[in-house]
Amino acid sequence: MPLEDILRRIEEETASRKEAILESARKEAALRKERAKEALEKEVAAFLESKKREAELEAQRMIAEARLWGRNELAKVKQEALQMLRRELETRLLAAVEAEYASWWKEVLSRSVESGDEEVWMFPEEARRLGPQFVEEVNRSLGYRLSFGGVLEGQSGRGLLLRKGGVTVDLSFRTLLEDFFRSNERDVLLALFQGVEA
Repeated sequence: MPLEDILRRIEEETASRKEAILESARKEAALRKERAKEALEKEVAAFLESKKREAELEAQRMIAEARLWGRNELAKVKQEALQMLRRELETRLLAAVEAEYASWWKEVLSRSVESGDEEVWMFPEEARRLGPQFVEEVNRSLGYRLSFGGVLEGQSGRGLLLRKGGVTVDLSFRTLLEDFFRSNERDVLLALFQGVEA
């Protein structure tokens, strides 16, 4: 075989091998590129999912904070409304008492006296306006044996106290008002805030 044929044959084999190597390299590069693309897409999807979860958690946190803030604000409004109602009720109670002073206190005593022989102590204003003779009038009209205990000197409240032995029943305006609120708080709240969600 002549040298030219051998050289041509070597060139053809080299070209064929070169083409096969290049084809194999192209396939390998395409495969690697596809794998890299898939890995990148998975990484991007995982990153986006992570950011989505973070955003959802942040949104939930913000909603929870807003609800808590709303509840706190509503609680403040409710508290202010209750305080305003208490002040108004106290004013109206005092006005009602002023209109029927002695008969109102007589009614309070009739509902509060247990044994009929308690001592009646008066805050300075009630002692000034009712005096010990009021206790005598109550005894005559209701058949009690109450005694006038005295004046609660140095006290700034309004109302009466009943004492027997070591037991004291507080019939001050403030206590009567608090008792009313305690026993009617649920109804008062429902009336004031019906339909308002916390």
